[in-house]
Amino acid sequence: MALEDITAGNTIANLVLTNPADGDDASQGDDHIRNLKKALQYSFPNISATASGVAAEFAFAHKGGTVSGNAVILGSLSVSGAMSFASTLSVSGAMSLATTLSVSGAAVMKTTLNVEGATTLSGAAVMKGGVTLESSLTVSGAAVMKSGLHIDGNLSVSGSLIGSFLISQGNLKTTFGDVSVPIAGANITLPGGEYGFYPMVWADGGSTMTAQTAKAVGGSVANNNIYLEGGTGTNVYARQRYVQASPPYDLGDGEIPLFIFALMNADGSIHSTCVAPEAPWHNNGPTSIRPDLEIGGKKFQRRRAILAEFGSIRAAIQNSGLTRAQIMDRFATDQMIDWEITQAIKQADMPLLPHPFMGNNLTGKTVVLLDPVSPLMSRLLDLHDAGESVTEIVRDWLTIGNTALVRKGPPGVMVCAARLK
Repeated sequence: MALEDITAGNTIANLVLTNPADGDDASQGDDHIRNLKKALQYSFPNISATASGVAAEFAFAHKGGTVSGNAVILGSLSVSGAMSFASTLSVSGAMSLATTLSVSGAAVMKTTLNVEGATTLSGAAVMKGGVTLESSLTVSGAAVMKSGLHIDGNLSVSGSLIGSFLISQGNLKTTFGDVSVPIAGANITLPGGEYGFYPMVWADGGSTMTAQTAKAVGGSVANNNIYLEGGTGTNVYARQRYVQASPPYDLGDGEIPLFIFALMNADGSIHSTCVAPEAPWHNNGPTSIRPDLEIGGKKFQRRRAILAEFGSIRAAIQNSGLTRAQIMDRFATDQMIDWEITQAIKQADMPLLPHPFMGNNLTGKTVVLLDPVSPLMSRLLDLHDAGESVTEIVRDWLTIGNTALVRKGPPGVMVCAARLK
């Protein structure tokens, strides 16, 4: 007698349309009925109530293939082979694919997505649950991801990428810089530049102080500047939190964990200080070091070829020999290239803003940079990252040398050793 063997893992696709055959024993009719029930339950394991809809609206396990119309899956989707959806895909339950997923239309995934192979979404993607991909994700349209995203491969989004997990306080990549001045007052360049938040200020003992933006500061280099002035016998401090761009930094002697600048009086006492993981020229000045993407641990900007070649439109006008019309045409038509943000680019504005005390009367004073590659800097960075005011530590705990070290440094700035008192 022709009778299918329907076991776990089989579906209605395993039922044979010609069974039972003519002449089969009628006493085995109950076996065929049981096979129908098992095949239905194995095909729709997650349906426990009344459900209606088209064939693709239910949770299903599939060995791969192509769905030519819209697919709305109210339960989970499990595919062991490659899966291609020619139009839109909407999945309300968990989604697990052992190989590749390709969706030509929009994709809406309301819970988790787990794909072991490459994922290509030609339309917009809305992913409301966790996303775990063991390979790459390519989205040609906009992508909205409302929960966690974990990708072992590359992420490529041609449109915008919006993810609530990217912009929470705990995940935003920020640090802070501290500056200090004495009673006499001074202007100091804040390290955050255009990516800095409004600073917090305080004074020793809660004394009266003055803090204002760029008091009587001139110059042609754009920078984020604050004027601080204290009361009698008072040091005034400002702390600016900012979004980091492109660490690490290396002036030629090794990676620098922390930049500590000090403006020294003639008698060896400290006038002003600035402490931050970035130097003042990194986020201030005309050169952007903000990366658009990271590949293999290296940071890149997406730039028109003419900008990668000359650095700026102004430089192209001065150095290319092209007319302004030709430059504008090139800017409109040049291909976009991945331009690596090298150490040379990171330090490009160092001659323009070599230290944070620009715009002050420096007569009788010396600008120093504490040895940036000494082991002490790593120890002080630990305190800085813990939220401690290293500017106060510099004033109270350190003895700063007065002999220049053989170190690479900004022009007009003496690199000196420092030690704990």
